[in-house]
Amino acid sequence: MLSSVEKDLEELSLLFFTFPKQQGLTLRSILRKWLKQIVYDFDDYFKFLLKKPVNKQSFENDLKHVQAVILKSIEQLAELPADNRQATITILLEEEALINDAFEELREEMSAQIGANAMGDDVWNNKQFETVEKGMDVLKTVKALCNKLSSAVKTNGKCSTENQISQLDDLVDTFKKLSPAVDDFISSLYPPTIEDEVKEYVICLRNVLNQLLNQAKVSHYITESDMQWVNFLGQAVTHNCSKIDSSISSPVNNVEGPLLILNNLSLDS
Repeated sequence: MLSSVEKDLEELSLLFFTFPKQQGLTLRSILRKWLKQIVYDFDDYFKFLLKKPVNKQSFENDLKHVQAVILKSIEQLAELPADNRQATITILLEEEALINDAFEELREEMSAQIGANAMGDDVWNNKQFETVEKGMDVLKTVKALCNKLSSAVKTNGKCSTENQISQLDDLVDTFKKLSPAVDDFISSLYPPTIEDEVKEYVICLRNVLNQLLNQAKVSHYITESDMQWVNFLGQAVTHNCSKIDSSISSPVNNVEGPLLILNNLSLDS
């Protein structure tokens, strides 16, 4: 049985390596990831079968677990993207989820510190909090662009020609730079906020955003009517990123004091 399965895996690997790259590097990457996983799972299975069981019940339970892992990998075959357009959408949604998680973590941290009467390196002062608020505007622009690009590929994306396939691959390559750029930018905003790092990372993030917008302008997945939001988001990137510099450069009273925000304050005489 083992030799038969090994032969099937070899044929599966051969099928992958003969898969035309012209069908899309993004699609090929996802298929390669799945193939590596299923080979790894079967390798674990073979090693497990060669082990001498010490306890029959324990062995049977472990065997069921290993078999379930393999079955799950096999079932994923039906969920793999059929073409480079579907592969691109898969990657965009995965990257977008990472960005949303980082955004929510920062927002939760801001909410936790609002009204906190504390001081120290792990707390924003007034000026730093203002910078973080401006940073959230940048991140909202990032989220909007992610959503628009994903929707555009879903609606207009094609992979009928090599040029269309190449444009989708280029989009994925640049999109994968976005999550690390967002992580670096958000990390620079956390206290103690270092202004030079914030300025450095917002420039890096802006460059990735502009690259995505420039690619979109000459792509097949952006229609003439889409150019309205492309241009609007381009202006938003410039405006919101420049607000970071303005916030860092502008003096704020009580810079060294703790952040203190009072809501619905009433003074009774």
